[in-house]
Amino acid sequence: MKVGPEKLRSAAYAAVDARVESGMVVGLGSGSTASWAVRRIGELLSSGELENVRGIPTSETTARLALEVGIPLVGLSEARPDKPSQKMPGAWLERHWPVASSQAGFVSRS
Repeated sequence: MKVGPEKLRSAAYAAVDARVESGMVVGLGSGSTASWAVRRIGELLSSGELENVRGIPTSETTARLALEVGIPLVGLSEARPDKPSQKMPGAWLERHWPVASSQAGFVSRS
């Protein structure tokens, strides 16, 4: 069963509204639902409803979108200085594994 774009947008907006708070560092995933979440965080930052939210993107596409909508980006080592980050082979692993394994309050869709 294919889920339409409006349901994906609604799900992403609901997740951001329920879980993202000012001052958080948020893992920014990849894909269509994640792009809606990134847009929502950007909206809330520009309206002043959220402050000082920073993101760790898992793809170049997500990084570009985050910067476009006003989300400052940080690396995992900046966000979690207590946890050493690992350099891994392959772009996907290098971006996704450290973000997913840090378990620092990330919003995701399963």
